[in-house]
Amino acid sequence: MSDGDNRVVPGVLAIAARDLLEFARDRRTVFITFLLPLVAYPIVALATALGIRGAIEELDRREQAVPLSILLFGQDAEPLAARIAAAEAEAGDEPGWPARLMVMVAGRRPAETTADCLVRVPAGSEQMLAGEGHVELEVYGPAEEPVAAEKIEHLRVVFAAVARAIRGQRLARLGLNASLVDPLGISLGGGLPPAPGVELDAILTTISGSLLVILALLTVTGAFHPAADAFAGEKERGTIETLLLAPCSLGEIVRGKYLAVLGVTLATLAANLLALGGTVAVGLRALPPPLAGVVSGMPTVATAGLVVVTQVAMAAVASAACLAITSVVRSLKEAQHALTTVMLAVSVLSAVALLPGVSTDGPGGLLLAAVPITGQVLVARDAIGGASVAGPLLVTLLSAAASSWLALRGATAALADEELLFRGPDAAAGIWRRPAARLLPTPLEAVFPAVLGLAGIWYAQGLLPANLAWSLPLQQLLSMVLPLVIVASWQRVDLARTFRLRWPRSRGWLTLGGAALLGAGLFLLGAVAIGQIVGESPSPAAEELAGRLVGLLESLPVWLALLLVAVLPACCEEPLFRGWMLSGLAGGRPGRGRLAAAVVLQAAAFAVVHLLPERMPTTFLVGLVLGWLAVRSGSILPGIVCHAVHNAMPLVVVQLSGTPAGGLEASPLWLALTGAAAAAAGAAMVIRERPGSAEPTHESAAFESGLIRQRP
Repeated sequence: MSDGDNRVVPGVLAIAARDLLEFARDRRTVFITFLLPLVAYPIVALATALGIRGAIEELDRREQAVPLSILLFGQDAEPLAARIAAAEAEAGDEPGWPARLMVMVAGRRPAETTADCLVRVPAGSEQMLAGEGHVELEVYGPAEEPVAAEKIEHLRVVFAAVARAIRGQRLARLGLNASLVDPLGISLGGGLPPAPGVELDAILTTISGSLLVILALLTVTGAFHPAADAFAGEKERGTIETLLLAPCSLGEIVRGKYLAVLGVTLATLAANLLALGGTVAVGLRALPPPLAGVVSGMPTVATAGLVVVTQVAMAAVASAACLAITSVVRSLKEAQHALTTVMLAVSVLSAVALLPGVSTDGPGGLLLAAVPITGQVLVARDAIGGASVAGPLLVTLLSAAASSWLALRGATAALADEELLFRGPDAAAGIWRRPAARLLPTPLEAVFPAVLGLAGIWYAQGLLPANLAWSLPLQQLLSMVLPLVIVASWQRVDLARTFRLRWPRSRGWLTLGGAALLGAGLFLLGAVAIGQIVGESPSPAAEELAGRLVGLLESLPVWLALLLVAVLPACCEEPLFRGWMLSGLAGGRPGRGRLAAAVVLQAAAFAVVHLLPERMPTTFLVGLVLGWLAVRSGSILPGIVCHAVHNAMPLVVVQLSGTPAGGLEASPLWLALTGAAAAAAGAAMVIRERPGSAEPTHESAAFESGLIRQRP
């Protein structure tokens, strides 16, 4: 290919220009890119601004001093009215006192009154107040109506002043000073100003986080149509073969299409940023003056620059993820369904920025910044809040680059896989007809049980009993075993090969021993790492779970505790993640890139399913090691052994030393060195295992050919 000056145009740019021209002709892409932000932001932002304005005005209205009229009725109403008058003379100018106080007295409750509230004074009240008794006053609204909120606040201030005066009189009779019950006070004097901006800062953080989540979702939608058309559209039009015959490598084809998808995504981002900026400018007029002053007084140039940088990184990750997912589908319809998972993932990851207490500041901040989508939204939100984000910004940019590279490597591997590229439609056509036979699950089928498992774990939390002895096996059954059994029984695949149901290829016992050492070493290293990251203040959920686990380990027999905590999770989770999911993502003859991507993806799913954020990094590392064990040995058994030993270590610690598992978070250096030594020794033993070939076995080939002959 050449341009008008007979200069060779690089294949990557030529493919990108070709696809961009095709995308520009698609009216849906133009609509998503330019028109949707113009409509979405004004509606959402205006509704948010008006809601906040109303809430703040309501708070201001409640705090504003208003007149208050009180009708006291009862035998001792007159003495209480005198006490209120004395309290007004003493504390009439304190905050919260009514703008004007009028007290009326009646012998009994009148049928009609103009008072704001009526107070029934019990008989004998004055005698009890003059002594040491307690009087409970009943407050009514006029004509059985409730008392207005601002009137109630003033009423409480009035009677609090009366109670304070009575308390002082009682202490004086006993010869005690009033400071006995009021030993400490605070007043703002000198050059110390009050700090009224805390609530406004919290509101600003919520607004910015919400707008960034909307920005992330609308930006990602810009990648949907071009990513779906990049490969699925080529397959439907029958031009994928022509594209593969072009004088370009597979990597150049993928990079060219990535540039095209990224170009449309960045155009969507630009349109969203322009719409967001205009919406903020207009929305400032709808905000109350204090909040508008806080927003308008921010360093807009530097903040806008940081937001743009983080959102460009997010667009790069989203474009690569969409392209990688659509590289394994067969049609535009299937691509649209597959890309729904991207939107769900972006929704969940970006919504982390809205959780209370979540920030890039602190020991775990860099870990959050390293999570794709989550890191970009959090860094942008903290930058808007005025925090220093230099370190998290660098981490999130490096994470975005690594995630995008990994996704593109996966797309290249999928493009080189003839089974994925040229496979035809399934033979099954009816609703109740099982899909066509194949050796392994497809990538989408591989992910499906894990998604069901995550949903099962989440919803089971509110249904399972509090007793861990019952909830642990039920949770494994509902979230791991049941989804996998349903999906695996419906699909016609080679179960032995999919689940790696075989003895390790060589030196089996040596490999299993190494896997056990790896499990023990990973637990010790993970405990030390969590102690350094979380410190002395783990989340309430993590602290509660650790306490319940320690209580379970101490209350059950050793064999039953090992079965519930170690053996059962290993036997239920390994077939799902290192069996079904890893086999489906890797495929029958995976290259190194696709195999690495499969190991990383199953480890990420394994970490997410365990729910606790502070333990996700170490769980992800364990998932990587377990995936490597499965690939290296060709068997699921080393992973089960490693997983079981890892989970059994808390029980071992409790039995040998009496130290709860949580005590390892303050471990000395030698504990970390012991874990590293055990993990290194175990890895050395496993490495001696002969790497297996990805070629199918004779049994698998016979299985496949037999099922193919059975296809309708």
